[in-house]
Order: sequence, then structure tokens, then C-alpha cells
Amino acid sequence: MTVGLLYDIGCQLEWSCCKWSLLDESILLRITFAVAIFHAYGHQWPCQIIYHPRKCEGFGLSDGEGSLQGFGHWLHRCWIHCQMKKNAALDNLQDLDLDEDMLRVEWKAQIAHQTRPAPRQSRNKAAEVITTLLALEKTLDAHDASVRELEARLHGGHVDDMVELNLQLIDAHLSALGVEDKAELEKMKKDIYFTARLNARAVKTHIQDCLHQQKFELERLERSYRASINAEKLHANTQHSIKHCEPSILKLVSTYNGLAPPFAIPPHSILRDGIFQLNVDDNIWQDIGLDDATLNPPVWLSDEAVRNGIWLQLEVDRCFEEEARLMRERSVMQEWILTEWEGI
Repeated sequence: MTVGLLYDIGCQLEWSCCKWSLLDESILLRITFAVAIFHAYGHQWPCQIIYHPRKCEGFGLSDGEGSLQGFGHWLHRCWIHCQMKKNAALDNLQDLDLDEDMLRVEWKAQIAHQTRPAPRQSRNKAAEVITTLLALEKTLDAHDASVRELEARLHGGHVDDMVELNLQLIDAHLSALGVEDKAELEKMKKDIYFTARLNARAVKTHIQDCLHQQKFELERLERSYRASINAEKLHANTQHSIKHCEPSILKLVSTYNGLAPPFAIPPHSILRDGIFQLNVDDNIWQDIGLDDATLNPPVWLSDEAVRNGIWLQLEVDRCFEEEARLMRERSVMQEWILTEWEGI
């Protein structure tokens, strides 16, 4: 049996248990840690992609919130909700007509890429990059000189072994393939596209930070709403404070959409409508086009159909898990009612 644990900082709890041996390994193997949905948006995306209950296997549609009052009605509502989400996701998947195994492979590739270790910060990072570039330029110059020397030997007739010379020329040319990129490097230093991309990344990070802060403010609003009617004044004040921040966030959204570069892999524009709903799959959390991209970007990054297919496949998986969980809950409730009835 495996226990699913939803906690505000489930990610840190798991790492603490592993680092400090708070629980035996045999027990940890039977616990799946995740972050409650209400707190997930305060975590960075690499954390969400592993610990968000909608991305984590075994949690179905659980969110870590709610109570057990009116348990029978709650089961019925959950079942209806699960069927609606599952049918909608299956219909959309059928329209996309994508291979399920391919979607799962791309999802694993996305996880591996987006959870890779981040580069360490350094005060001398710029100097390190410049030093690396200078070293590469010297290496290219050395390879270029080697090619010229071998070609001079060939034209001068000072060649004892023609096969050996050809092999040396091939190696030298392969090593010097990046010589032509020197001009491109000079262009990149003053490229408007890279300037716009860096500015767009900075603005988007600012928007994400603002939304993170607002999410935690909403927690106080929800607690005051749940507590009692005596907290009505606090409720109104908190709501007013949150509304006061919305214009600045929307202004940042407009600024970002104006900076998005029009070519290469274009960053997804951010829609103003629904930005404060904080859906885990919204474009605000995706940094497409703002990181260094290869000439052949992965399918999960560049193909919109595959991206939607991955999201729908995860939705279907969670719905199947939710169905199994609700059926177990129903069986437990029926057994409990029979036991109580027999005791009367």
C-alpha cells in the first residue's frame, strides 16, 4: 500500500526525510509526497512538474482541500465531476489523433529537461563567459592554422603518406566547423532579438512573482471566508488589497506581449482574461522561446498539438485514478454502513 501525502511544502518535507533520515527507507518507499494545489503556485515550475498533484501519479483529482461533511453527497459530486473531465479530455485526445506512447515519452523528456539543475550564480559570471569565448576563439584560430599548414604541405608536394594527410585534413575541418560562426557571434552581441528576449524574460519573471504573492494573499482571504461572519471586515480589506494589485500585473502583461520576439520559437503571449485563475498549465508558467533554443527544438516544446496532448493525457490518467479512488471510498462507506446497521 502507498500513502499519498499532500502538504504545503511536501517537496521540502520529502527532501528533509531523505537528508536527515527522519523515516526509514522502507517507509519512504510507501509514501508519495505532493504539494496541495492551493500552495503549488508558490513553488517554482521544476517543483510543480514533480509535486503538483495534477502532474503526480496516484492523486487523481485530489487537491488537499475540503472536509468530510456530507460524505455521500461529496462522493456523488466528485464522481460526476470526474466523468465530465474524463469524457471531455478523451474527446479532445481523439480529435488530436496522437499516439499515447509518444505523448508519454515526450512528457518524460519534458520532465528531464525542465528539472535539470540550474546554473550556479557567480559575481564573475560575465567574466567567465568572456574567458570561455576567448578560449574558443583561440582554439578555432589554432585549428584554422592547422588546416592551412596541411593544405600547404599538400600543394608543395611534401607528403609521404597521402592517406594520413587526408585523415588529418578531415579532423582539422571537423574541428574548425565553427569558424564561420565568428561573424554570427559579433552579430549576437548587438542583436535586437536577444535584447528583446532577455527583457521579455525579466518582465515575465516579475509577473510570476506578483502572481505568487497574490496567491498567498488569497490564502488569507479564503481563511477569513471560512472562519466566520465576524471576519467580514478582514475579508473586504483583503479583497480590496488584492484588487488594488491587479492593474500593475495587467500592465506587465501588456509590456511582455509587446516584447515577445516575432521569430525563432515565439514565446506564447499571455492572455489578460483568466490570468488570476492561476491554472497550472497557463502560458504564464511556460518559458517557451525565452531560453536558449536549439535549431531542432524538442516536440514537447515546439508542437502545440503535442503540448495539448500531453496535458490531456495527464488529465485522463488523473481521472482514471480518481475513479478507482472513489470506488474504494464508496466500498468503505458501504461496509461501514452495513456494520453500523448490524449493530442496531
